[in-house]
Amino acid sequence: STSAASITNTIEDIMLRMSIQLKDCRGQCYDEASSMAGCKTGVATSLLSKEPRALYTHCYGHALNLAVQETVKKNHILRDTLDTIEEMTKLIKKSPKRETIFKKVKEEIALASPGIHLLAPTCWTVRASALASISENYLALKETWLQSKTEICRFGTSISLDSIGSFISFQHFQSVF
Repeated sequence: STSAASITNTIEDIMLRMSIQLKDCRGQCYDEASSMAGCKTGVATSLLSKEPRALYTHCYGHALNLAVQETVKKNHILRDTLDTIEEMTKLIKKSPKRETIFKKVKEEIALASPGIHLLAPTCWTVRASALASISENYLALKETWLQSKTEICRFGTSISLDSIGSFISFQHFQSVF
């Protein structure tokens, strides 16, 4: 569960298992989600009521990530590259049929790389692995697209149109890759 009470219980349980006493805590650092930083029932408020010296501070890593995201949105090459990667991963990951095709293609071309990962909107460490997975799986993604494009184009939905544009960009290297 993602409720503040559940997260608070989990944090306290982990601290207990690690022999860390709440009375020794001097800080808490989370994003500004209401379940974490809510002023009435958030995790920070709950722990602060139990230990007044465990002051809450907004997570600077999260704040930095939000600033980087805004900067990337203003650079059309980076923005388009990330949009293309997001469309490509959704195309594979949101369809069991296409994911099966992708896995078979990887086996056929003896590609030893790990699978592809969805981009995480607020976690740059996951984004780095997602970007690397696209680069390492380029040939398999291209072949999966070729085998799937008739089915994708047939539907005429926004995902099919986005997918077509993304794969054309990817195929012609109109992105960072």
